[in-house]
Amino acid sequence: MEIVAGQHLDDYQITGQIGRGGMGTVYRATQLSNGRDVAIKMLALAQLPASSNPLDRFYREVKIIAQLQHAHIVPVLHFGEIEGNPYIVMPYLGRGSLLDRLKHGAMPLKDTLEIARQIASALQYAHDRDVVHRDIKPSNVLFDDIDNVYLADFGLAKALGSKPITASGSLIGTPEYMAPDWANGGGSTQTADLYALGVMIYHMLAGQPPYKAATTMELIRAHVASPVPNLTTTRPDIPFGVAAVVQRAMAKYPSQRYGTAQEVVVALENAMKNPNTSEKASRLYMPNSWAYYAMTAIKHAVGANQIETLLTRAGLPNYILQDPPDNIQREFPFDQSAQLFRTFQEVFGKRSTQALGRHAGDLSQQAAVRKPDRAAKITTAILSTVPHEERLRFGLETLANMYSVISDLRVIIEEDQRSCFWRMETCHVCNGWHADEPVCYYFAGWLEAMVYWMTGERLPNVTEITCMAKGDAACIFAIEKPEQADQRT
Repeated sequence: MEIVAGQHLDDYQITGQIGRGGMGTVYRATQLSNGRDVAIKMLALAQLPASSNPLDRFYREVKIIAQLQHAHIVPVLHFGEIEGNPYIVMPYLGRGSLLDRLKHGAMPLKDTLEIARQIASALQYAHDRDVVHRDIKPSNVLFDDIDNVYLADFGLAKALGSKPITASGSLIGTPEYMAPDWANGGGSTQTADLYALGVMIYHMLAGQPPYKAATTMELIRAHVASPVPNLTTTRPDIPFGVAAVVQRAMAKYPSQRYGTAQEVVVALENAMKNPNTSEKASRLYMPNSWAYYAMTAIKHAVGANQIETLLTRAGLPNYILQDPPDNIQREFPFDQSAQLFRTFQEVFGKRSTQALGRHAGDLSQQAAVRKPDRAAKITTAILSTVPHEERLRFGLETLANMYSVISDLRVIIEEDQRSCFWRMETCHVCNGWHADEPVCYYFAGWLEAMVYWMTGERLPNVTEITCMAKGDAACIFAIEKPEQADQRT
């Protein structure tokens, strides 16, 4: 129905329109009995699919919101129905939305943290009551006159375990902030809300969403398969730790994200307090599984008789009888892994060490194929959706972003006409090592295996051109592009 300024709805007089969306139109109004300003959301029945149950959806929304009494959630003041059109009354918040503020560009770290903290508080409260928002985005983050933050429009929320409101099962949400879970059939979950929170934090820090596309389907594809852009490239002043928090919040697979909204904020706070260190400040760490596959490859290479001598010489006798666990917990120290690779290289030489890295990479990817919630899905996405000429850069960026999430590696991908370059500003192979030449042969082999699996190309030519062991600022590996290899052959 048409609503105009001056019109009365029960105890409310309409003063103007605030905005219009997929669920309906929001009006500013005055409550006549007490003179306060309110916002009235009118459900647009005509805009909803004929097969849906708009009234059921609306009343479900009201009941859910009414249960959420929290300092940072917009409360329900009243609801009703006029001429068959339901409406909901909420406080009018006059300082606009986060979307309005983002039109002015990127935000300072301090402001981003404060806004994220209040949003996360609201989300944590809702999630603790098994309620999912389903449409976290800047236009649903509102400010009052003293800059308190409120999360609005739980109209797309539903209680976990209840039946979907629409019979069609159509996706509900905003593509710019929609988790990959939707496209993979994961539905609306708390982790999807956390992904959207991560996207919104990225937007606040970068001044733009992580992905842009001409169509909705291309945008959804980007969330599913494209690497998360590195925040430090867009904003060099962002600490690596903050960028790593955003990377993890936006991980493609729910199991790799933070478990709760509160965890996201705590990680952000820690990263801002210690901008030049990792989460474990005294040492650098990598996933246990990296050490597991390295030691498995070594056992295959040297046999059971020599492994005890090798591990003892490397100062790791505790792993003679028990391997590191095969999981992605970031617990294996860089200095221990570096000592392992250094010892192997001193005994067996550079070529054998590079071959060892290839074998360890193969083992990890073979295991990933048996665990389709891990890298195998990324490999499939790359091979099936990315143009041939873009696979190498895309695959390296995917690896770099993944490694930044699950380890203390700090990686930047660059390229020229002949090669792509993998630049590590922390390294688990040469950590604490001093030499006159590059020494990271193990990682060169590992990269060869990873790129081969991720792109489907021939085994690439990988060469370390600078190395921190000999005093360089970073370990940089040149990965020859396939077309260059074709010309050589």
